[in-house]
Amino acid sequence: MWPDNKNPAELLIRLAKTAADKFLDTALFPCAVIAANDAVARGIYNSFSENAVKIPEQAVIAGIDNDRSINRGLIASVYCAPEKTGFRAAKLLIEKNAEMRSGKIYNLALPPALSAGITLY
Repeated sequence: MWPDNKNPAELLIRLAKTAADKFLDTALFPCAVIAANDAVARGIYNSFSENAVKIPEQAVIAGIDNDRSINRGLIASVYCAPEKTGFRAAKLLIEKNAEMRSGKIYNLALPPALSAGITLY
């Protein structure tokens, strides 16, 4: 159970903000942050905004997942289409199973998409 908060994204936002607040004492600007997901990017954005860090002039921030409920169009985000990638990987596995068993290796790549926000130039 999440402590006093049942929403894991909100908890991640708070934790990332707390971590970023501590980072500010030793931070060197300008800087760029690529966060593990949009919730972490949002927490960093909140910290930097509240501490007068100019975004994107002093800090550019990008998240991963393109979760509009979290980034609200403010934070740039990379979307990697995990469902589509998983579907394509499963299809490849089914279609090429015999070849893979004999040692053939396939590479599967889907280009990510960048969703712009005010946190990047």
